Amino acid sequence: MTSTTGARRAARPGGGHRWVQLMLAVALLTVVWVLLWRLPVLMGDDRFFATASNLPGGAQTREGISKVMEDAWYRYNGRLADGLGPVYFALGDTVMRLIMAVSYVLMTVLMWLWYRIARPGHDDEPRNRFWAEFGLFALVPFVMVGTHHRLAGESIFLAAAVWNYVIPVNLALLAFLPFLRRVSGRPGSVIWEVLAAPVIVVTMVMHEMVSIACCCLVAAGLWWLRRQWRDWRNLLVVVPTCYGMYLKVQAPGLWNRADREEHSLEADGLVGVVDKLQRAAAALSDHYTYYLVLTVLVIAAVLVLALTGHAHESRMRRVGAWSVLPLLGLLILVSWRFRYAVAHMVPDSVPQLRDLTRPHQVVILALSVALLGVVVWLALRRIPQRCGPLPGLVAAAFLGTLGVTVLLARPEFGHLQRASLAALLLLGFLAAVLAADLLPLLRRQHLAAMLLGVQVFVGVEGAVFSATQLAVNRSAWDEVEEQIAQARRGEISEILIPQRLPCGDLTWYYWPPHVERTYEQLRVYHGLDDSVQFTPIISDRPCSMN
Repeated sequence: MTSTTGARRAARPGGGHRWVQLMLAVALLTVVWVLLWRLPVLMGDDRFFATASNLPGGAQTREGISKVMEDAWYRYNGRLADGLGPVYFALGDTVMRLIMAVSYVLMTVLMWLWYRIARPGHDDEPRNRFWAEFGLFALVPFVMVGTHHRLAGESIFLAAAVWNYVIPVNLALLAFLPFLRRVSGRPGSVIWEVLAAPVIVVTMVMHEMVSIACCCLVAAGLWWLRRQWRDWRNLLVVVPTCYGMYLKVQAPGLWNRADREEHSLEADGLVGVVDKLQRAAAALSDHYTYYLVLTVLVIAAVLVLALTGHAHESRMRRVGAWSVLPLLGLLILVSWRFRYAVAHMVPDSVPQLRDLTRPHQVVILALSVALLGVVVWLALRRIPQRCGPLPGLVAAAFLGTLGVTVLLARPEFGHLQRASLAALLLLGFLAAVLAADLLPLLRRQHLAAMLLGVQVFVGVEGAVFSATQLAVNRSAWDEVEEQIAQARRGEISEILIPQRLPCGDLTWYYWPPHVERTYEQLRVYHGLDDSVQFTPIISDRPCSMN
């Protein structure tokens, strides 16, 4: 067998039987996500893009789409991803929701494919491990929800967040797939790297956080290939990445936004070293349960993988197990003591930055340093032979993205909000990769079984939570849409609209501060004339299926 044939065989998902498994898994996962994406209510950001052309039902004109693209690139934030927002609504509500659902399915498939390509010796693994591996990557979005319920409304089931973060991350996973094969020692045809170059450029201009992640990923991959630094094929990745980043930093909107936020930082006095540390702790603590749980799982998984197979394995396993206990204790302490340490409301967030307690900062930042240290150990020392380059690549992308996100987070919120979604997705990806690497150790390593059990339990809880609370909110909003249908038929002229949906964790920016703008968006989207009035009400409907 030639080396090329061997590489192709290694890149395949394991033969015809595994292809059948993959198709079945994709079909089942698609059904799940399509059913879930029938339920979300459009938030303020979604309605903004849906009404860009002032036409009902999300319909768009060429002029409306062009204006949003121009404003996004030159004025607002320099993101091509936001410029494409009206395009999704122009395809119709059903197709838009289908695209959002399929984006998560595609993310799962690409993450799993990256893992299969990068892991050494996976051709010899039993076939029945496929479902466990695929399931771990399918649970990544639900693990996010399970550890921090607010992520459901402000990220996972927000259409604007999907096209800003999930779709660009998918483009990155697709664009750098040929590069991953070469980093993993399974190079494919150079044609694929040539074809991937324009996709890399497009990916780099979608969203600045994904651009940073791509730069860190490429840097880590080139370090892995440092003995092949003279290989001309490296230019096929470096040149489009640098060119795409050049285009990104040339976007006027990117710097307009940076200038606006820099002025806010100066006005709030967040310019000193201590202030920046407080801001970093506050940024991490906004989604701290997710960050800390995944950090503990990643550190513990790295310890198990690194120490298993050591010359003194039994002793080292005991050391590894005991080292996890203090981390779990810190996690419980933080979850109990600081659950409401950082407010979600804008007016309260900046004072919280200055009033964070010292133990809170110490816990958050100490775990951050521990994660950095353990991941560096992972990437440079212990387990590349066992797990391949993928954990190191994803860790580099996550750490770089998180660091830049903390520095550039919106100061008026005092926390990362949706700007952290790219970093959080990468952290979830890293945790899933390490969890999949723990699968062969289940029968002889109890700590591995415990870590996998925690991750699966959290993911399943997040999925159940999402489905039930989305259904409750949709039921409440259906009552509003019934009134809208009556108003279109001329039967009523007043629509009662709840100021809050029953399940607050599944909403974000549902009721913006500018109420009249919300009413106008609803009139345009639903095709109502100005004679129809909206009256806000306080709904006492519980967040329950009963």
